[in-house]
Amino acid sequence: MAWERAVRSGIVALTAGVAALCGCDASRGDHGPDGPVVPTGAGRFDFSGSYTVALVSEVNPGMPLRFLASAQVSPDLAHLDLRLQPLRAARKGRAAAIGEAIRLEDLPYGADGRFSADLGTISIPGEANPLIDAGIVVRVKLDAVTRKASRTPLCGFAEGTLIEPFHMDLGESTFGALPTGPAGDAELATRCDRG
Repeated sequence: MAWERAVRSGIVALTAGVAALCGCDASRGDHGPDGPVVPTGAGRFDFSGSYTVALVSEVNPGMPLRFLASAQVSPDLAHLDLRLQPLRAARKGRAAAIGEAIRLEDLPYGADGRFSADLGTISIPGEANPLIDAGIVVRVKLDAVTRKASRTPLCGFAEGTLIEPFHMDLGESTFGALPTGPAGDAELATRCDRG
């Protein structure tokens, strides 16, 4: 059915956006047996601030799911807090917060710049869905990496399962995060750059 394909594409796009945090290029297969391969330039640093995160899937890379992310790294650089606020889909108007923010606290932050975050089961409202006006419920885990001297300082992979409106494995998706501008605007990155 056409609506089911559209919902699947939207869900895959959501998962892909979340995945971009790891800094790997999914199209090149930068994924080893123990998770994403850390790209050149990866390392731990204080990346505290606001970012616009775009999550995409292989199925529909042109329709990202967007989040406003707030990161706070601990003074010893060993842990971080992350808040992800879903944003209205681009085709539905100016970016505005939609639905409940996802809060992750005290995540271990590795010396190699990697961190993982199990978001658990989350609900994304229809207004944030870039394809159709239908909300989704997904279970998502992020594998991310930070890179200080990169255009995409935060990026990675996401894996998970669509739970509603139907059941589907999300596979691997990618996401990228760029610093948010003073007016709350930012261009989008959907995966780690090669720099």
